[in-house]
Amino acid sequence: MNQICPNCGYLGDSKTVTKGSIVIELVLWLCMILPGLIYSIWRLSSRHTACPSCGAPSMIPVSSPRGRQLVAQFHPDVAVTAGDAGPTGSAVRGRIYIGLILVGALVYVVNSVRAPEHHEVAPSASDAPRPAVRTLPVLMMPETGTSLGKWVWTSGKVTAVIVITDNKGKFTAYEWFTNDDGSRTPALREVKSSRGRRFLDTTQADFGEYFLILKNGELEVGDKSGPVGSTRRAL
Repeated sequence: MNQICPNCGYLGDSKTVTKGSIVIELVLWLCMILPGLIYSIWRLSSRHTACPSCGAPSMIPVSSPRGRQLVAQFHPDVAVTAGDAGPTGSAVRGRIYIGLILVGALVYVVNSVRAPEHHEVAPSASDAPRPAVRTLPVLMMPETGTSLGKWVWTSGKVTAVIVITDNKGKFTAYEWFTNDDGSRTPALREVKSSRGRRFLDTTQADFGEYFLILKNGELEVGDKSGPVGSTRRAL
């Protein structure tokens, strides 16, 4: 349960959609290499994620403020937890698939030009498997930097405490979701805005997540679809 569709309310992972036909791609590769390569590059560049239910290409992470609002709207009985944050499995699998194709093609070309060299290496003590070390994420405020403000943002059943800091030009948003003890610390990038200080969430660039500190001190939260809501600065 990583994303939700704002069009139909589908809750789950998105699917990967690729334009074109695999049959045409194979025929072009069998006939001539150059047309097949061009067609393959076009298909890979057209690959995108979409809703498995309605096909809309605008699924939103449930960990974002907009996503939590949609979950509360379409699925009021579903609780969003911190474990639901992060990239979707289909998006990660799509990137891994493209990377494996490119790496495999490069390895094949290199091996066909030069025979691989084999060297026998005696095993050493350092090659022995090491036990995995599990680290738990801990949300902590930075020791340096200036706080630009603190806001309490509420939408339906979702309540979040948001603090934006400036550490020598590096901006960070610290979000605590009080209803499920979840948290996020996305890095921000400031862009020009006539309405106030606008910061883009670099971890959700595809969805246009932003924080806008208005001239009256209020904080507006939104995405490509527009503002989700605004709240006054907390004392």
